[in-house]
Amino acid sequence: MSAGRWPLGPWALGALLGLALAAPAAAQGSPEGEQAKPKAAEPGPGEKGFKGGRVALKRDQGSAKELQAQLTAFMKRLAQDHPKLGQAAPAGQAEQPKDDGLSLPPARRPATPSPSKGDAAEGDAAKADATLGALRSFAPDKQALEDVLTLAGLKAVGKPIYKAARALFSKDVATICGRLGIRPDYQVVEVHEASREQLLGMDVESEASQHFAGGLKRAASYLKPGYRCFVVTLDRPPAQKALDAQTAPKETKRLRLDPADARLQVWVKSGKRYLLLGRIWRPEALY
Repeated sequence: MSAGRWPLGPWALGALLGLALAAPAAAQGSPEGEQAKPKAAEPGPGEKGFKGGRVALKRDQGSAKELQAQLTAFMKRLAQDHPKLGQAAPAGQAEQPKDDGLSLPPARRPATPSPSKGDAAEGDAAKADATLGALRSFAPDKQALEDVLTLAGLKAVGKPIYKAARALFSKDVATICGRLGIRPDYQVVEVHEASREQLLGMDVESEASQHFAGGLKRAASYLKPGYRCFVVTLDRPPAQKALDAQTAPKETKRLRLDPADARLQVWVKSGKRYLLLGRIWRPEALY
């Protein structure tokens, strides 16, 4: 045996042979070898897990359950604070001023504020009426519209939505509810939801078409990808509807003038607020 060399035993020969056999397998996994196994396809529009394109949406999209709970609480408050809202005064009887909880007896009524303080007084009155404050929280502002609508959507319906919402929600409770068709006896709240992508792809057989207006198939493109939309239906409890049908005047029954339900769409969530955008497929008649 020469100096500096060691004999190769059976174990050493086996190790060398194993390394030689592993080399081709490693080459197959390398970039020069066979291509790696493709990754699973990303979920597409309307599929579970879709993130609205390349940018992952981290905003809270809301849920039908959350909006239903919020509107149920609001309708209970409306029934407590304004139980006779929308009811006509009896024939031959002058309509009495509504007690909104803010008016004072004539002897205690404060002096009319000066014009410079008029806006502040009006703001204080709005804050004091919880029902009015809750209604106005549904109105979209400019910042919310920029968050919800695409650039094309802002150009198409952004200004009409802002102007219509500002004009409507600056009114009193009776005017806002009257325009939206909301009545204090509508204590049954149903909410359905669909993604923007589901609305764009809906057809007569899809679930979204059973609840949302057909015009949203086109108008949903005004919303940014990934947004979730809601439609709200308000109605009377079944027992109350049956009682109203029995006690309704004959003329009302013949003409079918009994109050129907109220359907409000379309809603989205921006930040912590649910916003009523209205019929965005009809900018000339949003609310």
